[in-house]
Amino acid sequence: MPGGKIFLSYRRDDSAGHAGRLYDRLNARFPGRIFMDVSGIAPGVDFVEEIERAVGSCQVLIVLIGKDWLDIKDAAGCRRLDDADDFVRLEVATGLGRKIRVIPTLVRDAHMPSAEALPPDLAALARRNAIEINDHDFDHDVERLIQTLETELGEQSRPTLTPTDEDERKAKHFARLQEQAQAAMGVEDWMTAIQSLQAALSLNPNDAETAAQLRRAHEQQKLSALFSRCQKLYESGDKQGALACFRQVRVAGGNYKNVNSLITMMQTESAPLQPLPSAPSRWGFGLLAGVIIAVVVGVVGLSLLLVLLNSSADGPQPEPSNQNVSNQSFASPTTPASPPAVESSPEDQQPPVTAVTSFEPVGRWRISAPNPFDNSQTVELMRLDLKADQTFSLTAQADGLSVDGAGSWEYSPAGGTLTLTTVDQTSDTLQIKELHGDHFHIYHPEIGNADMTRISGGKL
Repeated sequence: MPGGKIFLSYRRDDSAGHAGRLYDRLNARFPGRIFMDVSGIAPGVDFVEEIERAVGSCQVLIVLIGKDWLDIKDAAGCRRLDDADDFVRLEVATGLGRKIRVIPTLVRDAHMPSAEALPPDLAALARRNAIEINDHDFDHDVERLIQTLETELGEQSRPTLTPTDEDERKAKHFARLQEQAQAAMGVEDWMTAIQSLQAALSLNPNDAETAAQLRRAHEQQKLSALFSRCQKLYESGDKQGALACFRQVRVAGGNYKNVNSLITMMQTESAPLQPLPSAPSRWGFGLLAGVIIAVVVGVVGLSLLLVLLNSSADGPQPEPSNQNVSNQSFASPTTPASPPAVESSPEDQQPPVTAVTSFEPVGRWRISAPNPFDNSQTVELMRLDLKADQTFSLTAQADGLSVDGAGSWEYSPAGGTLTLTTVDQTSDTLQIKELHGDHFHIYHPEIGNADMTRISGGKL
């Protein structure tokens, strides 16, 4: 069938390098029609359904088999192919079950496994005629594979083109793939968008804009999957789990899909789902969320997102309005009235003013705060690297998503203030309060207190 798609199945520990080279060659001939890297499925997505959907959309399955493909083991010492939930096993079993063309492709001097060595649902693979791709004759062997694919897909062999014609063809394919990616992103079909952008980047590896779009699509895919998981928790009646999950969405993506209104609605429906921490420690969760959200959106400033955090972490929850909020549609919540003003404690009203002369910024730091639900423990908020050239980088974690930020810093010994400015020129200031044991107490006037501990290099 002309225009059919091709699924490239491989195991990273076995043949990742060959898979990358093969993908580039196949994508040059069948641009935007090569599907690979299902192992990048976002958290919360049903990977069995996603694999079945991906393989089900393809007409040909290429199974890349290296010399370790059959016997690679997991951390427990068990063979991966014996795991019913192994990605590669699911991919191959789905292709065989659909009776599409499955082509074993041997690399790294591998041999075709026997039916007895394979799990029962993969035994039929041993009866499929294999093709070999040798490193010393890579171009010739790949061309034979392309000819096989052209025959299977009902397409004529591509005529030999001049360099100018080839460049024009690539440019047209590149533009079409970009259009496909934009259309897919418009309907939040992130898997299709990622595949189209990967294909476009394969044709033009130096295109920075496409690379940036691909990174964004990956992040949006993760965020969309997390949001879907929260919806399922809500629909199953686990309101407390859903509320915690939606807070994670807010940490990872700010007000994604109006999640702030959802959180406020759910707090009003079932408050209190979680006892609020006492006044001296209530800032802990707010700081954690503030730091990580700020990193995710590319902003180091902590105060920028306080409005998003106050409804869940700062002060008492708003009383339910006369409107029956619990009967509102989950998909389209209305925004409740703002919570009443809360009188600040004396500690919050009096920012410290004493500068710390012993603070030397350059080095790597861990910023942490007490766990709001267990004051005997601390929560690491982020790791901050203040470099000698007055640039910084930081890393934080949010529900398994690693997020990063960068920019420049400036420290004023006179006022004890550390100012962080991101690449988009957004700034915020932390005050270094005092040295306490192996760490400094730091303060933000609208959030509260935290600890800043040097973790390598230099002296405190």
